[in-house]
Amino acid sequence: MARRMFWILLLAIAAQAVYYYPQLPEQVATHFGVDGVADDWSSKNAFFVGEGVAVVLMMLTFLVMPRFLRLMPDSLVNLPNKAYWLAPSRREATLQKMEDGMIWCGVATLGLMLVIFQWAIQANLQPPQQIPAGSLWLLLAAYSGVLMVWVVRFCRSFRLPAGEIAAS
Repeated sequence: MARRMFWILLLAIAAQAVYYYPQLPEQVATHFGVDGVADDWSSKNAFFVGEGVAVVLMMLTFLVMPRFLRLMPDSLVNLPNKAYWLAPSRREATLQKMEDGMIWCGVATLGLMLVIFQWAIQANLQPPQQIPAGSLWLLLAAYSGVLMVWVVRFCRSFRLPAGEIAAS
């Protein structure tokens, strides 16, 4: 489910770029101050290249890097109760759980990016070039909350089962 949502969000961002690119002026606002007012501009090509680079970095971070966990020595994996969860009988299931968790984190991040890109595009289509600052702060607070919940759930999911003793 998470992987499917990740790809749907990637496709939505790509569709957003394809749809809006011809509609935007050659110079676009690319940075907005804390009040939501545009304070830096660039070419629309630079804007969409920057968007593409950010999306590729998200793909590498949340889809590709978790796959490399299988190649890493256990000493480089940071995980609560690592000796228990990376024991040979549980290693593959643990790494799959970590990969799935990273993809959910990527879904939240791509969702955030999609909304912020949309606000930036809308600001450039309808003057004044301004994004909804109050909504942006609410969105960032919600994203931060989602990440905090994700971290807590991730750590709790790797507690030792009842009756198990932590290895030293």
